[in-house]
Amino acid sequence: KDRMGFYKQIFEYAKREGVPYINLYHVDSLKEMNIQTNDFTDWGHTNYCGAYKFQKELVKVLKDDFGLEDRRNDKRYEYMNNRYNEYRSKIKKF
Repeated sequence: KDRMGFYKQIFEYAKREGVPYINLYHVDSLKEMNIQTNDFTDWGHTNYCGAYKFQKELVKVLKDDFGLEDRRNDKRYEYMNNRYNEYRSKIKKF
């Protein structure tokens, strides 16, 4: 499959519709995040370790570029905090 063509189509669509596009699949981004081939389950899906690396970078981008607030201590998001803690316990195995 032409993966880069696929991502280019998504980028062009987002640009046309005025939607911000965050490209974390770019080779330089993968290197900066220390993403390795064993962080993927297939060509486009990460395992727990890869997902952790991606989410760290995504949080940084959302905070720095889009002004997203940290709501980890907000009671309204307690469910998400619990889910995150479950996820963290799973990746500790790796």
